Amino acid sequence: MLADCNHSEQYYTNISSIRPPTFQRTDFELKSAYFILVGQTLYHGHPHEHPMDHLERFKDLVYAIKANGVPEDYLFCRIFKYSLSGNASYYLKQLPPGSLTSWTDIKTPSCVISLMMRDLRT
Repeated sequence: MLADCNHSEQYYTNISSIRPPTFQRTDFELKSAYFILVGQTLYHGHPHEHPMDHLERFKDLVYAIKANGVPEDYLFCRIFKYSLSGNASYYLKQLPPGSLTSWTDIKTPSCVISLMMRDLRT
């Protein structure tokens, strides 16, 4: 029945696996240019791409963002998902909501990126 389709939570949830750490500043806003810049060097999970190279490029881009009073950990976590596309983005969306709460959770070789690389290439 058509009414059964009204339960979208059964099919899709838009809850991010990355939960950035909180901080006290309330007047900070990420500029759209940051997302555009990060989006120019996307990681897709293709066999010829190396995730650690992507992380290095991503870190360099985020380090270029200067925001007084905004922790780098917040910036890394908030922008990272926009650096992924295709299978890599899909993989991130399959992780449990809020399961990544720091940049360390994302970048640790034994954690997300390495698992993503392993799973996408098998």
